[in-house]
Amino acid sequence: MKIKLKPFWTSVIKYWFTKGNIPMQLKEELDSTYGDSAPSFTDIKFWAAEFKRGRTSLADDEGSKRQETGSAENCVT
Repeated sequence: MKIKLKPFWTSVIKYWFTKGNIPMQLKEELDSTYGDSAPSFTDIKFWAAEFKRGRTSLADDEGSKRQETGSAENCVT
């Protein structure tokens, strides 16, 4: 599942994660600092797992969209 977050949030998650915090600690810290505007626990878990696997990019992958395989011009009726 692809979760979209602004690079600001992914950088905050990466910073706290590299400090040794687990996702639950990250959620508590972000909630206490940012309140209702903090990302969800699911988002935090997803990005923490990405960084644990070695991801370095903070941006969402643009190439993950499904490519079109045909056009209406090629349809045979």
